[in-house]
Amino acid sequence: IGLLRTSVKDGKVLSANKATLSIFGFDNLEDFCSHTMTDFYEDRAVRNHLVEILCEIGEVSNFQTNIKTKNGEIITIALS
Repeated sequence: IGLLRTSVKDGKVLSANKATLSIFGFDNLEDFCSHTMTDFYEDRAVRNHLVEILCEIGEVSNFQTNIKTKNGEIITIALS
C-alpha cells in the first residue's frame, strides 16, 4: 500500500513510502519530491476538486482518479 503525505495548498510531497515510489515509477524519494502532485494528475481539475472536498469535509474515502507515472503511463489510484 502506498502512503503519501502532501501539502494541500501547493501539492508539495512531504513524505512517501517505497510502495508509493514504485507506483509512481521512481527509484528514490529525492527525485519524487522534486515534483508536486499536480504534475501527476491526468486532469488537474480533479486535484482541485479533491482539495475542495478535503477543505470542506476534511477527508476522502476511495476517491478514484487517474495519475501519470514518471514514464507517462496512466494508472487509476484510490485515495483515502
